[in-house]
Amino acid sequence: MSEHHEHHGTVLAQPDETETRSRVIAMMVGLLVITFAVTAYILWTVFVREADTITHRVVLSKTNPELEALRARELEELRSSAVLDPDRGIHRIPIDQAIPLFVREAQARRQAGLPQRIEEPAVAVGEEAQIP
Repeated sequence: MSEHHEHHGTVLAQPDETETRSRVIAMMVGLLVITFAVTAYILWTVFVREADTITHRVVLSKTNPELEALRARELEELRSSAVLDPDRGIHRIPIDQAIPLFVREAQARRQAGLPQRIEEPAVAVGEEAQIP
């Protein structure tokens, strides 16, 4: 009797070793690129953080005496009262008193149906008014 073979005359496909090596190399290169990108990003983040820390320590943490004096003068103006123009009756009151007064006045005007007053601020003593 004759024997019958199903795969007579055909060769089963064997995996190609060069193709397998190529895939492994491609995967390794891909992983290397991803690792490099992640490492570069982490190093860049650390560098930026350290640069900001150094900038803050060297530049931003130092106080400016002129700026501190200006802030002190402005706070004194905000917290004190004074007569700015006795002829026109313009007075400066402390900001802690001015805010509630302004709010009460604005609420009363709104309830009365009147528009809010918009006036030019008074010129501080020693400053000249500059009209554009």
